[in-house]
Amino acid sequence: MATFPSFRARGAIRELGKALGLPPAEIERVARGADGFAHGVDRDVSSALGTRAHGSRWEWLQRLAQEAMGLPRHISQHPGGMIVSTQPLIDCCPVLPAAMEGRQLVQWDRTPAADAGFLKIDLLGLGMLSAVERSVELIARHAR
Repeated sequence: MATFPSFRARGAIRELGKALGLPPAEIERVARGADGFAHGVDRDVSSALGTRAHGSRWEWLQRLAQEAMGLPRHISQHPGGMIVSTQPLIDCCPVLPAAMEGRQLVQWDRTPAADAGFLKIDLLGLGMLSAVERSVELIARHAR
């Protein structure tokens, strides 16, 4: 199953500052001073750079970073999320090869997968791992 990490202030400042060709040292200074979740990038730029923050590229950074917050940054594999299906997933939903060889990545996160009626399992919690272990044991007992 996929997960979509989204932009927060620091990541937006770093990525967009680089794209705008701003000086790397100043971008990093602004990013390190930014509140990771706050929506005040203009304040972050002003407090880090003072009067040097004036200029069209810094103003563009402020506007674009503000707009980018909350947008998906990239697609990633959920560390413990799986989908169980009675049909090949390639026939049911968008799938792409994952970074790890032999794995496939469903291009949906938990909400669309649930809306489509798939059984989804999150194996991050110890309780779920115990439930899977008990299920495997029960299947083995009844399959004999």
